[in-house]
Amino acid sequence: MKKFGLKRIAAFAAVGIMALSLPANANAPIRTSIILPPAMNQHPVMRVAILQNVDKARLEFSSPYTVKHPITGDLLAQGLPQKEIIVNTSEDGILLDGRLIRTPHFTVITEDEMVQIEGRTYRAALRVQKNEKGKLLLVNEIAIDEYLKGVLPGEVDPRWHMEALKAQAVAARTFALFQALKNPEAPFFLTNDVKSQVYTGKNSEHIRTSEAVDATRGQVLTYRGMLFTGYFHSSCGGRTTSADAVWHAIPIVPLSGVTCGFCAGNKYDSWKSEFTFEEIRKKLNDRGYKFGTIKRIDELDHDRSGRIKRVAIHHSAGTRNMPASDFRLFIGADKMRSTLAKFQNSGGKLLITGKGWGHGVGMCQWGSKTMAERSFQYDNILRFYYPGSQISQAYSSPIEKPSGNWFSRSIDTIKGWFGA
Repeated sequence: MKKFGLKRIAAFAAVGIMALSLPANANAPIRTSIILPPAMNQHPVMRVAILQNVDKARLEFSSPYTVKHPITGDLLAQGLPQKEIIVNTSEDGILLDGRLIRTPHFTVITEDEMVQIEGRTYRAALRVQKNEKGKLLLVNEIAIDEYLKGVLPGEVDPRWHMEALKAQAVAARTFALFQALKNPEAPFFLTNDVKSQVYTGKNSEHIRTSEAVDATRGQVLTYRGMLFTGYFHSSCGGRTTSADAVWHAIPIVPLSGVTCGFCAGNKYDSWKSEFTFEEIRKKLNDRGYKFGTIKRIDELDHDRSGRIKRVAIHHSAGTRNMPASDFRLFIGADKMRSTLAKFQNSGGKLLITGKGWGHGVGMCQWGSKTMAERSFQYDNILRFYYPGSQISQAYSSPIEKPSGNWFSRSIDTIKGWFGA
């Protein structure tokens, strides 16, 4: 993958935003907006899962550290800088470098506000938690704008025009804050991979994307006073689509789709791909389906943007229909780059020609690049791709330094937004 990873952009747009927006009840529509609390007094804290369901992890602290209870703030342990610390579980709690911490969760705060997890450096603090299966969950607890500085370089090329970087910063902040507000009691709000926004910590930070984050500090997208999910994708192929056409989502004007000519001609504008029927059968069966020998695969209905909504899979045991967005993810979103595509069945193979990359909802990143180069300001870019939206100031205070019980106070702040 390239350093600035535009393939990573597409993978994120295809998979991640949708994955974190799925409701607990699969039959309920996906929530697309939520009340934005009154102006916040400090930066919201993001909880980002770095490792999940692992037996152990390798840490490194380059400065003195303290281990505290995440709720009470009680001191549990402390130590000097150390090159390699192994954290794993025991029946009575969690072992930190062989030292038993008699609690199912704790927070590590270092003097230099840095911690290394499996060789990668993250800012702020680390929460270590043992789940009901006795496995470890490692969560980076970090102020939202510091988090975004580790996100943007993995989602857009830092060499792009600054107005495009600012637009990305606002969209990414909107998405992250939506996840935090949606379920403030969750052990984490986001993952660090393509299931959410790609987040690689301090290692990936770039001066230009960090500048874009700072220049838009606290700014989020709202519609009629409600924060909405800031979906975005790599390239729309000429028209974005509505969220409810792709997922079982509640319709909202800013996510209704627009005609976009700005991404035309980019390197992801047109593509071709080929699959054997047997390859597709195996991929689908790996997902729990029971398909016999596939005979042909057809497009069914299309949405207003021309994207396929459903596909029909004809096989030896009958015909089965499925959402095109699911079909795309199951067979490989890196090869079937979008559902703005045409199918051709030939010689036991499915030939697909298509346009764009990603789910097609929200901001088209390559379109935003062109708009910025044509002197559009970031707020105009955002209003174009999210019609009816406005930029609201969610918070504006300086970042508060971790000290004492900073993270438990941050959790209390989030609860306070809901009157908890």
